[in-house]
Amino acid sequence: QPLLPWVYRLWSAGFPVPLAGGSGKDSNRVPLGGMRTYAQIPGNEITTYSKWTDAIRAGRTFVTNGPLISLAANGHGPGATFDFPADDGPLRITATARSLQPFEKLEIIAGGQVLASDSPIADPGGIFTTTVNFLHSPADGGWLAARCWAAAGAMLHPNSPTFAHTSPIFVRPAGQAIPRQPAAIPPLRQAVERSREWVETHGRFTSEKRKQQLLGHHDRALARLDAFVPGGARV
Repeated sequence: QPLLPWVYRLWSAGFPVPLAGGSGKDSNRVPLGGMRTYAQIPGNEITTYSKWTDAIRAGRTFVTNGPLISLAANGHGPGATFDFPADDGPLRITATARSLQPFEKLEIIAGGQVLASDSPIADPGGIFTTTVNFLHSPADGGWLAARCWAAAGAMLHPNSPTFAHTSPIFVRPAGQAIPRQPAAIPPLRQAVERSREWVETHGRFTSEKRKQQLLGHHDRALARLDAFVPGGARV
């Protein structure tokens, strides 16, 4: 969760990075598989490891340490990018979360801001469930995602808050590219610059070639970020 602002900046800068979960197992207090990745494979395809990794690359994912969560906008799910002419009326967005353990909120997020939210109720089987339906008119396009959370520890990951989050859906004005928010670029650029400085001054490498390869990755990242600034100027 502390990384979410950085993920949101990447999405707002026009990088459709999919979410994938890892346990970060640094002690036996963290259960293996406590943070999971679910990927949607088309129903008529045989489930294989390669199909699962393809679905992750396509962004048809959500990450969770317990709750199951879904999102759709005009029938499009996470990983989708679609055109939305303004004269087609508002987007119909639906998000649902289900959990064996209580959670506090299910939220629909657009560009980092909460559009709509609701709290769950328990059904007769003891499953906590809620669905949020919302109409949204994104004037300039952007990204959408859904998340649910609770302050209490998760069933699968007791040392972390209950949490689930979908990968984004991108909406673009008809005939245009994925919208990019200029304000998202400077903090991303500063983060890459700080990382590059650490590699240059503090990093230890078995060979100079490995160091130069890593510096090259940083330089290419900076060049891509600079390309999003009008005129190529740094900000």
